[in-house]
Amino acid sequence: MKMFSDLWEKALFYLEDDLNAYVMKTWIKDLKPAKHEDNDYYFTVELELQKKTVEERFLKNIKVAMEEAFEEINGTTNGHITPHVIL
Repeated sequence: MKMFSDLWEKALFYLEDDLNAYVMKTWIKDLKPAKHEDNDYYFTVELELQKKTVEERFLKNIKVAMEEAFEEINGTTNGHITPHVIL
């Protein structure tokens, strides 16, 4: 889990460059790393609206940011990271 948390913290820096402050505060900052299985990374949220909005509008941004963070941390690409949002 620590690796996932570290990866997410690094990915947030990439997302801050990609998304505006309102989007980060409203939709992204409340995502909590929950579990990681192989290339699947699961985040929890409190509200169904947040889950739906993140999945529809920001999942691609999250995937790219996580892949960039993975490469920076590990010195190699993964390219198969799949983020998921769960309640």
